Amino acid sequence: MMSSCNTGTSGGSRLSGSTGSTYELLVVTSPTIWEGEVGETVQNFFHQDDTTLLMVEPLYTTPQISMKQFEENIMFQYFKNILFIDIDPTREASIETRDTIWARPQRIFKIVAPDNASFDVIFDEYKDYMLERYIENEREKLNVYFQTALNKKVMQRVYEKFGCNMNITTGFYIAKDLDDFMWLRSETSKTSTNIMIYSEDYVKESQLNPNYIVLKRNIITKENIPASLPDSYAKISDYHPVSSKVVDLNGLYGIETRGAWDCSGDFMGGTFLNYTLIDEKNNKVLTVDGFIYAPSREKRVFMMQLEALFWSLHVDKMKNDKK
Repeated sequence: MMSSCNTGTSGGSRLSGSTGSTYELLVVTSPTIWEGEVGETVQNFFHQDDTTLLMVEPLYTTPQISMKQFEENIMFQYFKNILFIDIDPTREASIETRDTIWARPQRIFKIVAPDNASFDVIFDEYKDYMLERYIENEREKLNVYFQTALNKKVMQRVYEKFGCNMNITTGFYIAKDLDDFMWLRSETSKTSTNIMIYSEDYVKESQLNPNYIVLKRNIITKENIPASLPDSYAKISDYHPVSSKVVDLNGLYGIETRGAWDCSGDFMGGTFLNYTLIDEKNNKVLTVDGFIYAPSREKRVFMMQLEALFWSLHVDKMKNDKK
């Protein structure tokens, strides 16, 4: 089915923009399958809590419809992330993926298995890969949307200072602009969204050690990010897990760090996302870091918006090389 549909959209320009909320995965399968063991397996994985957040929030929400509903209502075909599941005793176990069939951008997986046990095997093998591709598509979808609301003045200043091109949306303003450090803020009555960009000369590989990244970030925030009370300062929380992993961000080798932040001597806190990257063109360690203050509000969507901005980053040779 997916192959035949893909044939008709080779040009891509005729496709509409994809739909669906951030972190929403449309599952297309029969109610019997969804309410049984297979559905439970899928939901246990995609509904698991994101442990890097302060509040309990699932990785994904998973609305389910039947194949008949999908075929009869074209609006379902515009969803950005779709998972097809079919348990058919006459078929061998298989998984296939397509992108941008009915809308742009779009990521689709289809799993076929002869029985529940065979489905469990193939799902367990590919579930992490599927999650990565769905999240990658979330970032792409958001950056398509962001193109209509870019703060090009701030983007130009970031490029002049750090030699990198990165999407920065309207609403952000420069709160602090120092040597090798910049703080961008976007404020509403209920949320505070922040981006820090900082760099230092690349000297040794240990600058990408997760412990060094945490120490460096704490020094940066203590020096540059004031809290609401005197003598208090923001730091990475000692009471929540910090996760780190190696990434290749558009050709830049680096470390992704996620976790919670709080304030010494204050009750403020939230969630942060940090990418510390090797900028070989400029012999720098470049860090982009986003953090959210949104009391009593879910933060996963806000963090994905920051993540999407960061994954638009590309490094160019600096115009203003320091002599």
